[in-house]
Amino acid sequence: VAMVSMQAGREEAIHYVGSSFFGKGMCQPDSGPYCEAMIAKDGFLFGVAGDCPQILICDPVGRVFALVHAGRESTVREISRKTVGIMINAFKVNPRNLVVGIGPGIRQDSYVLQTFAPAAPAGSPWQRFVKLAEGVAVDLVGYNRHLLVAAGVSPERIDVADVDTFTDTRFASHRRSKATSESEWRHGCAFGVVPRP
Repeated sequence: VAMVSMQAGREEAIHYVGSSFFGKGMCQPDSGPYCEAMIAKDGFLFGVAGDCPQILICDPVGRVFALVHAGRESTVREISRKTVGIMINAFKVNPRNLVVGIGPGIRQDSYVLQTFAPAAPAGSPWQRFVKLAEGVAVDLVGYNRHLLVAAGVSPERIDVADVDTFTDTRFASHRRSKATSESEWRHGCAFGVVPRP
Protein backbone atom coordinates (compact mmCIF):
# COMPACT_ATOMS: atom_id res chain seq x y z
CA VAL A 1 0.00 0.00 0.00
CA ALA A 2 2.96 2.36 0.27
CA MET A 3 2.58 4.96 -2.44
CA VAL A 4 5.83 6.69 -1.62
CA SER A 5 8.31 6.92 1.22
CA MET A 6 9.83 10.36 1.57
CA GLN A 7 12.81 9.19 3.60
CA ALA A 8 14.22 5.93 4.90
CA GLY A 9 12.19 5.81 8.13
CA ARG A 10 8.72 4.28 8.18
CA GLU A 11 7.42 7.22 10.19
CA GLU A 12 8.12 9.45 7.21
CA ALA A 13 5.94 7.54 4.75
CA ILE A 14 2.82 8.67 2.97
CA HIS A 15 0.53 5.74 2.22
CA TYR A 16 -2.25 5.20 -0.27
CA VAL A 17 -4.96 3.35 1.64
CA GLY A 18 -7.06 1.15 -0.63
CA SER A 19 -9.92 -1.23 0.14
CA SER A 20 -7.53 -3.96 1.33
CA PHE A 21 -6.92 -1.81 4.41
CA PHE A 22 -10.58 -1.22 5.29
CA GLY A 23 -11.03 -1.81 9.02
CA LYS A 24 -7.36 -2.35 9.75
CA GLY A 25 -5.86 -0.30 12.53
CA MET A 26 -9.22 0.19 14.23
CA CYS A 27 -9.60 -3.05 16.18
CA GLN A 28 -6.10 -4.46 16.29
CA PRO A 29 -3.20 -2.21 17.32
CA ASP A 30 -0.45 -1.87 14.71
CA SER A 31 -2.54 -3.54 11.99
CA GLY A 32 -2.93 -0.37 9.92
CA PRO A 33 -0.32 1.49 7.90
CA TYR A 34 2.48 3.02 9.98
CA CYS A 35 2.87 6.46 8.49
CA GLU A 36 2.47 10.21 8.91
CA ALA A 37 -0.10 10.68 6.14
CA MET A 38 -2.74 8.60 4.37
CA ILE A 39 -4.44 9.24 1.03
CA ALA A 40 -7.63 7.49 -0.11
CA LYS A 41 -10.45 7.60 -2.66
CA ASP A 42 -12.94 5.42 -0.77
CA GLY A 43 -13.97 4.72 2.80
CA PHE A 44 -12.74 6.66 5.80
CA LEU A 45 -9.37 7.39 7.34
CA PHE A 46 -8.81 7.37 11.09
CA GLY A 47 -5.93 8.78 13.10
CA VAL A 48 -5.16 9.60 16.72
CA ALA A 49 -3.22 12.50 18.18
CA GLY A 50 -2.22 14.16 21.41
CA ASP A 51 -0.97 17.69 20.57
CA CYS A 52 0.04 17.13 16.93
CA PRO A 53 -2.42 18.85 14.58
CA GLN A 54 -4.26 16.55 12.20
CA ILE A 55 -4.80 18.01 8.75
CA LEU A 56 -7.77 16.96 6.64
CA ILE A 57 -7.35 17.59 2.91
CA CYS A 58 -10.15 16.94 0.42
CA ASP A 59 -10.68 17.37 -3.30
CA PRO A 60 -14.50 17.33 -3.56
CA VAL A 61 -14.25 17.24 -7.37
CA GLY A 62 -11.94 14.25 -7.75
CA ARG A 63 -13.12 12.78 -4.41
CA VAL A 64 -9.57 12.22 -3.19
CA PHE A 65 -8.82 12.92 0.47
CA ALA A 66 -5.93 12.74 2.90
CA LEU A 67 -5.32 12.75 6.64
CA VAL A 68 -1.97 14.14 7.81
CA HIS A 69 -0.47 13.79 11.29
CA ALA A 70 1.49 17.04 11.48
CA GLY A 71 3.88 16.48 14.37
CA ARG A 72 7.06 18.50 14.82
CA GLU A 73 9.37 16.19 12.90
CA SER A 74 6.91 15.51 10.08
CA THR A 75 6.22 19.25 9.80
CA VAL A 76 9.96 19.94 9.53
CA ARG A 77 9.98 17.38 6.69
CA GLU A 78 7.07 19.32 5.12
CA ILE A 79 4.65 16.40 5.22
CA SER A 80 1.58 18.52 4.42
CA ARG A 81 3.17 20.05 1.32
CA LYS A 82 4.43 16.65 0.15
CA THR A 83 1.00 15.09 0.65
CA VAL A 84 -0.61 17.75 -1.53
CA GLY A 85 2.15 17.19 -4.09
CA ILE A 86 1.32 13.49 -4.29
CA MET A 87 -2.38 14.27 -4.63
CA ILE A 88 -1.55 16.58 -7.54
CA ASN A 89 0.92 14.28 -9.29
CA ALA A 90 -0.59 10.85 -8.68
CA PHE A 91 -4.30 11.73 -8.67
CA LYS A 92 -4.33 14.78 -10.98
CA VAL A 93 -5.88 16.92 -8.26
CA ASN A 94 -6.19 20.64 -8.94
CA PRO A 95 -4.89 22.27 -5.73
CA ARG A 96 -7.38 25.14 -6.17
CA ASN A 97 -10.17 22.60 -5.59
CA LEU A 98 -8.76 21.47 -2.26
CA VAL A 99 -10.58 22.18 0.98
CA VAL A 100 -8.46 21.85 4.13
CA GLY A 101 -9.22 21.66 7.82
CA ILE A 102 -6.47 21.90 10.43
CA GLY A 103 -7.78 20.27 13.58
CA PRO A 104 -7.06 20.77 17.27
CA GLY A 105 -3.39 20.91 18.15
CA ILE A 106 -0.93 22.56 20.47
CA ARG A 107 -0.60 26.28 19.82
CA GLN A 108 2.52 28.40 19.76
CA ASP A 109 2.19 29.91 23.24
CA SER A 110 1.93 26.40 24.73
CA TYR A 111 4.66 24.80 22.64
CA VAL A 112 7.94 26.15 23.98
CA LEU A 113 11.11 24.16 23.30
CA GLN A 114 14.61 24.71 24.67
CA THR A 115 15.97 24.90 21.14
CA PHE A 116 14.58 24.50 17.63
CA ALA A 117 17.38 23.99 15.11
CA PRO A 118 15.34 24.45 11.88
CA ALA A 119 14.77 28.12 12.75
CA ALA A 120 18.44 28.88 13.39
CA PRO A 121 19.89 29.34 9.87
CA ALA A 122 19.70 32.82 8.37
CA GLY A 123 16.78 33.02 5.97
CA SER A 124 15.03 29.96 7.41
CA PRO A 125 11.31 29.93 6.49
CA TRP A 126 10.68 28.94 10.11
CA GLN A 127 11.78 32.33 11.44
CA ARG A 128 8.29 33.81 10.92
CA PHE A 129 6.80 30.94 12.94
CA VAL A 130 8.93 31.00 16.08
CA LYS A 131 9.33 33.51 18.89
CA LEU A 132 11.55 33.66 21.94
CA ALA A 133 9.63 32.96 25.16
CA GLU A 134 11.95 31.44 27.79
CA GLY A 135 12.90 29.10 24.99
CA VAL A 136 11.56 28.90 21.45
CA ALA A 137 7.79 28.96 20.95
CA VAL A 138 7.01 27.05 17.75
CA ASP A 139 3.89 27.59 15.60
CA LEU A 140 3.23 24.18 14.00
CA VAL A 141 -0.24 25.18 12.84
CA GLY A 142 0.94 28.40 11.20
CA TYR A 143 3.84 26.69 9.46
CA ASN A 144 1.62 23.92 8.08
CA ARG A 145 -0.81 26.53 6.78
CA HIS A 146 2.17 28.24 5.11
CA LEU A 147 3.21 24.90 3.51
CA LEU A 148 -0.30 24.25 2.22
CA VAL A 149 -0.52 27.67 0.60
CA ALA A 150 2.94 27.12 -0.92
CA ALA A 151 1.63 23.85 -2.38
CA GLY A 152 -1.16 25.72 -4.18
CA VAL A 153 -4.07 25.55 -1.72
CA SER A 154 -6.15 28.74 -1.69
CA PRO A 155 -5.77 30.45 1.73
CA GLU A 156 -9.51 31.07 1.97
CA ARG A 157 -10.12 27.32 1.66
CA ILE A 158 -8.11 26.49 4.79
CA ASP A 159 -10.09 26.36 8.03
CA VAL A 160 -8.17 26.20 11.31
CA ALA A 161 -9.77 24.93 14.54
CA ASP A 162 -9.28 27.45 17.33
CA VAL A 163 -8.29 24.81 19.89
CA ASP A 164 -5.08 24.56 21.92
CA THR A 165 -4.87 20.95 23.07
CA PHE A 166 -2.56 21.91 25.93
CA THR A 167 -5.10 24.23 27.56
CA ASP A 168 -8.38 22.62 26.40
CA THR A 169 -8.89 19.52 28.53
CA ARG A 170 -11.54 18.16 26.14
CA PHE A 171 -8.59 17.08 24.00
CA ALA A 172 -5.56 14.90 24.63
CA SER A 173 -2.21 16.56 25.22
CA HIS A 174 1.07 14.72 25.60
CA ARG A 175 2.76 17.85 26.94
CA ARG A 176 -0.05 18.54 29.42
CA SER A 177 0.16 14.97 30.72
CA LYS A 178 3.87 15.47 31.35
CA ALA A 179 3.25 18.80 33.09
CA THR A 180 0.35 17.62 35.28
CA SER A 181 1.05 13.85 35.60
CA GLU A 182 -2.44 13.09 34.26
CA SER A 183 -2.94 9.85 32.37
CA GLU A 184 -1.91 9.76 28.72
CA TRP A 185 -4.68 9.34 26.16
CA ARG A 186 -5.40 10.33 22.57
CA HIS A 187 -8.28 11.91 20.70
CA GLY A 188 -9.20 10.59 17.27
CA CYS A 189 -10.23 11.90 13.89
CA ALA A 190 -12.31 10.02 11.30
CA PHE A 191 -12.45 11.55 7.84
CA GLY A 192 -13.82 10.47 4.51
CA VAL A 193 -16.04 11.20 1.53
CA VAL A 194 -19.61 9.89 1.64
CA PRO A 195 -20.26 7.62 -1.38
CA ARG A 196 -22.40 9.02 -4.15
CA PRO A 197 -25.96 7.60 -4.19
